[in-house]
Amino acid sequence: MMQISMRRIGLFAVFIILFFLSLYQYLRFDKTKSILLSIIEKQKDEFHRQIVKRESAYYAMKEIIDMQFQNEGRRMQPDDIVCEDGNKFYCLKDVIHSECIVVRLSQNNCSPCINALMTILQKQNMHNTIFFVNYENEQFLDDLKKYKVQSRFFKAGLLPLPIDSLNIPYCFVVDKALNIDNIFIPNKDVLDQTIQYFEVMNRRLLH
Repeated sequence: MMQISMRRIGLFAVFIILFFLSLYQYLRFDKTKSILLSIIEKQKDEFHRQIVKRESAYYAMKEIIDMQFQNEGRRMQPDDIVCEDGNKFYCLKDVIHSECIVVRLSQNNCSPCINALMTILQKQNMHNTIFFVNYENEQFLDDLKKYKVQSRFFKAGLLPLPIDSLNIPYCFVVDKALNIDNIFIPNKDVLDQTIQYFEVMNRRLLH
């Protein structure tokens, strides 16, 4: 009887050991599976972000091309008035003496878009760049100047361009005769495109 009892205890002990080993293997497998699923999910999210980014870049490029067709070749009016520092008024013909880049902003533009653009300009060694800003609140202009972009800032109302009604930041090149070309719409999700635009325009203005 004693031997049978010991055998049963031994078998029970083996069963317990096997049970815990199986449980350990299961939990280990379950943890590994969770890690793998987490990695797959992250890769899936990253893949989706890349697709969205590519689509955004595509539509940004399409938007730029459409706007160029609608706005290229137009001319600003020489006697239109802009204001600097709140009390100095100038005709455009007295402000633009040579080819330059114009950055067009409005206090109604989206803040992240403005910040992305100004951060890029802050890091660029810009040449012949001016800002035409549409605003009512002086604090908006003060906030722009905090980026310390080396440029003049003018208050300008509605410009005679179809793109001006879209309430988005945009840039263009204007020559001494006030002819407009190279209109560009910066996209906060495609920053390298904006950087490239300013690099190309800067090189152009230096020659």
